[in-house]
Amino acid sequence: MTSAQAQKEVWDRLWSNGVNYSWDALSQTIYDKLQAIVGEPEGRSFLEAGSGTGKISLRLGREGATVLLVDYSEQAIDNSRGAFARAGVRASFVQSDIRSIPLPDAAVDVAWNAGVLEHFDDTEKVRIVREMARVTKPGGHVIILTPCAACLPYRIGKAYAEQQGSWPYGIENPVASLGDVCAAGGVELIEESSIGFTDGLAFLDFIGGAQPVKQALQEWYAELSEEERSAFPGYLLVSAARTPIAAERADEPSAATEQAPRPDAKTQRADEPIAEGSSLPDQTAASRAEAALRGLALSEALERLREVQETLSRYHKARAGGSHYLEAYREQEASYWLPLLPILDALLARPGARVLDVGAAYGTLILYSALAGASCRAVDTTDAYWSPELEREHGIGWSRCNIEADELPGDEPCDIILFTEVLEQLRYNPIPVLRKLTDRLTPGGSLLLSTPWKRYFAPNQASPDLLEMPLYSADTPPETIGKFYSSDELYALAGACGLAVPTLQIYNGRLLAWLKKA
Repeated sequence: MTSAQAQKEVWDRLWSNGVNYSWDALSQTIYDKLQAIVGEPEGRSFLEAGSGTGKISLRLGREGATVLLVDYSEQAIDNSRGAFARAGVRASFVQSDIRSIPLPDAAVDVAWNAGVLEHFDDTEKVRIVREMARVTKPGGHVIILTPCAACLPYRIGKAYAEQQGSWPYGIENPVASLGDVCAAGGVELIEESSIGFTDGLAFLDFIGGAQPVKQALQEWYAELSEEERSAFPGYLLVSAARTPIAAERADEPSAATEQAPRPDAKTQRADEPIAEGSSLPDQTAASRAEAALRGLALSEALERLREVQETLSRYHKARAGGSHYLEAYREQEASYWLPLLPILDALLARPGARVLDVGAAYGTLILYSALAGASCRAVDTTDAYWSPELEREHGIGWSRCNIEADELPGDEPCDIILFTEVLEQLRYNPIPVLRKLTDRLTPGGSLLLSTPWKRYFAPNQASPDLLEMPLYSADTPPETIGKFYSSDELYALAGACGLAVPTLQIYNGRLLAWLKKA
């Protein structure tokens, strides 16, 4: 098997695991940079050469651009075709090797890709750039985004994952500059810069225990001036070039004249308008929330957490035979959701806040809320971990409830719902459960969620697509037990349930989300 065939297998496997097309911070960063280089997309034609998910091309199409997606993975093309059809956005799709694109010369205004050229050697890079330039109009843009060799967090996380055998993306060679490649490919490099420093921090999640360092780096970077930030290269190197304006390009070798389009190249349009896709997250709201969180004192939260854990330890110590809480869980649990505490503190500042903990287990977070003066209630499928003293001494009501099968007890609306380390245990489609929780929230109420991150715990494990997961049925048990989620899937779940996403972060390999009802 050649290296190209091996790399194709990597991407076919990744795309076959299912892709979610909700917007995210990295996509916004890339989109903003494309727009800064070429201007408004409306009325322009874009070729994404090595399109993968096609998520950003979908946004370009929504904004009025004519878009064409080319990828050699049939699964990637199928995923994109379905996403465009569902969104009612027109596009053309070609399954082809981007080293030989079956398009005429000067076909598009912009040819671009992100996360592609790092998988090829220099000779192949030149061939791809030359081919992208060929299909671009004279004076048009060729824009290439690759992992930046100077981005330290990305390099550290990648190196560690490769050493541990957990790197999921195959051969990937970070790029210091594409100046020579662009020159050899017949285009003029007009700009080369990096973007997305905080996006590069995500690669530290491959390293167990690195999350406190990552969180500190995020806070440190947020305080830097623009001049200071320029000293720290971001995750993606952006190499923007122009094609020659001169009409004659006869001296440039053309793959279109040297080689006819491959007979297996497949082209298809998505023309049937279907319901519009999910809306974009409120980036301004997220920025405001992050700024507010930086001003909260985590030390006060940790002090109350210690008080909670000591109280629960006292309750469990009195139990015959000891307790799993004392043996293990107390030391582990805060490593799951610690960054949620400042958010919870800010929400609990409202007098008389009503809190429901779904899947409360030992009751750490619900007791934490009760000590802040909230009116609290907890539900779980078992009382094996629950201490009756929580109700006697702190007034925390407890009910048995299978959140997938049962309705939530009572009918009092909640200001805050805690849903930590539960989502991954659901055996059926999670959307009805999250809608059930959303319905119980007051307008503007918050749902705090933590769940293991798929990319950290099972990057290569196939898991069912959200649309394929069965709805709850007492008569038909599901084939799978639980599911790991990606950040894209959490955005999709939030959108499906009418929830905004003020913040979504990663901590110790877990996704931590603050979701808010409109």
